[in-house]
Amino acid sequence: MHLVARTTEPGLSDNVSFSRKILIGEQTMITEQTTTIIILLSLAIG
Repeated sequence: MHLVARTTEPGLSDNVSFSRKILIGEQTMITEQTTTIIILLSLAIG
């Protein structure tokens, strides 16, 4: 019941979309770091 009451609050959808943006941003950063590590490893090996 508490969860249902919270979903009707104005602005909650904004918070959810904001959280998704943060999650997507973190995933992008992790991907960039992984790519950098792969490039450095390939340079070190090659």
